[in-house]
Amino acid sequence: MTSANASPSGFADFPADFRGQVLRPGDGGYDAARALNNARAADEGPALIARCLDEDDVATVMRYASATGTPVAVRGGGHGYDGHAMPGGALVADLSRLRAVTVDPETGIVRAQAGVTLGELDAATQEHGLVVPSGTVTSTGIAGLTLGGGIGHLMRRYGATVDNLLACEMVTVDGRRVRVDAGSEPELFWALRGGGGNFGVVTSFEYRAHAMGTDAVAGFAVYGLHEAPRILAALDEVMAAAPRELALVATITPAPPLPMIPEQAHGHPVLILSPVYTGDLTTADDVLKPVIGLGTPLVDLVQPTTWLRANSMLDDTAPYGKRAASRSGYLSAITEAAATAMIDRAGAP
Repeated sequence: MTSANASPSGFADFPADFRGQVLRPGDGGYDAARALNNARAADEGPALIARCLDEDDVATVMRYASATGTPVAVRGGGHGYDGHAMPGGALVADLSRLRAVTVDPETGIVRAQAGVTLGELDAATQEHGLVVPSGTVTSTGIAGLTLGGGIGHLMRRYGATVDNLLACEMVTVDGRRVRVDAGSEPELFWALRGGGGNFGVVTSFEYRAHAMGTDAVAGFAVYGLHEAPRILAALDEVMAAAPRELALVATITPAPPLPMIPEQAHGHPVLILSPVYTGDLTTADDVLKPVIGLGTPLVDLVQPTTWLRANSMLDDTAPYGKRAASRSGYLSAITEAAATAMIDRAGAP
């Protein structure tokens, strides 16, 4: 529901009964409202940002768009790298003010509105020792995360975020409010869980939470790049044998100038393994040893922590407002040849 085509009238006929804030280029607060996680996608701003107060406002936007044939972009957390939340010249339904989260600790059902971020969802569920599987950066909006699948540290244990979605409240393109679940609108529910988008505007999500507790073992183990091909090539076999409570992210990146990392490695590419273990903490050493022991770490910062800290430790890799380009792909296996190619692409000597 995105377009780069501006309305010739600048949306001068936008409904007067819209109760939220309406922002156009030049208005105070416009630049802050259109800011996205990836500043690379924000060179041209939208023609009008409709900052919805509630579902009725969303319905007003969609009825107007349907009646006038105006394409609509939707902003939740604004974390998408593609910038589709704020396309140039567009009408934007901004849901970032819809931030309510309710947790039923008895049933494990969690309801969260479309403007909620991953960090806010975690904070609310962890008050009860619960988790909803989500992403890995706390500023990520749950709306795009869920509708896009939702890959994170708990995926091996509990599935992707979308696997734990029970229902959605949404506004259709013609402004009708509907509840969508497996028993009501089952085909639309199927479509929302991986069908590609553009079926309407989801205003709230209902999830199945899991009683995981609040503790974890997580952190970073940093290795010299000469060990990377062998370590990466061994990861498939090691992780296949690991319990589902263990997740792992592997990164080749310049070593940050931190005091615990040898100075001679600063600024040079290194391999960083970032494990997160949420199982029985008394078995953590035995579970992590096959992973950490694949090489000799320059520094091992994997330690007991809280889930909230574990699921925010990658925040510094995606600071809000950074200009970034991203590409992705899939490998059926990480071979030593594939690992060597990764290192070459990382600009290693």
